[in-house]
Amino acid sequence: MAVYGWSGKTFAFAPISGTTYDGVEAFTIEAKRLDQWVSTLSDSAVVEFAFTDGTVVAKAPRGKNIFQSLDPASFPWWDTLWESSKETGKVRADLFRSAINHSRPFICDDETRQPKLCVLECKDGMLRSTDLTAMNRTTVPGLTDCTVRLHGKDLGALNSFLALQGDGEVTIYETDRAQFFGTLDGK
Repeated sequence: MAVYGWSGKTFAFAPISGTTYDGVEAFTIEAKRLDQWVSTLSDSAVVEFAFTDGTVVAKAPRGKNIFQSLDPASFPWWDTLWESSKETGKVRADLFRSAINHSRPFICDDETRQPKLCVLECKDGMLRSTDLTAMNRTTVPGLTDCTVRLHGKDLGALNSFLALQGDGEVTIYETDRAQFFGTLDGK
């Protein structure tokens, strides 16, 4: 069992351990509403989800909540992209996060005139960026074969993920259309 997420630009996947399920049927819940409800529960609360006819009933010790599900078939499943990706780097999460934070001020924010420069690009093991006034090159161990291009506006989501990893190792996977950052421990 796992939770898949999509913000319009960023995908997320989180396996959930210690679950049981009867049948394999996908459903959707608006993340903001689910977060609000889950934040009222204790860490040890057992939650049960039941999906019928476009409605998700979530039950917990303190009560239940009803969510409307969109058609799961319209969710942009990215499994085939993931399966076609190749590993291009392994990096310590805290070092990668520090390098991103160091590079951020040098990323151009003028999307109208300079959209190609609104990224942090990895080339030859270095993160590179420019704001047309100054340039940044930051070397990060483990990125030698990595060629990711990270839009400046997407760095917040990546930083949040990296912060959860502490000093753990993050593996980078790439295709010509997508890039993935993951850990094997399910964090």
